[in-house]
Amino acid sequence: MMNAAVTRFQAPSGVCRFCGRSDEHCVWIDPRQTICNHPACLERMHLAGDAAMHRIRTPRCLCGGWKSQKRAFCLGCWTALPQDLATMLHTPIEQGFGCYLAEAVAYFTA
Repeated sequence: MMNAAVTRFQAPSGVCRFCGRSDEHCVWIDPRQTICNHPACLERMHLAGDAAMHRIRTPRCLCGGWKSQKRAFCLGCWTALPQDLATMLHTPIEQGFGCYLAEAVAYFTA
């Protein structure tokens, strides 16, 4: 079951999720090829990463349960995520983790 909010946030491979460019001159910084290295896109990715770090540092999950401060979600929420969203959350911060975390949060809040 795919949540409609998640499909709204996901970008197809080869198209930058921030600027929408898909030309061959883009240099991709994430493994899914959805964030390019243009300065404005990097800035937006870093802002999303800062918000993600705040979510990780809090001891509460979105559902209100307790979680490890090294994780984004509690075990129950983590197992409730679709497999593709869960694998996105293994991406390093500097390669777009904040954007993928925003997609996972949208899965639960929409």
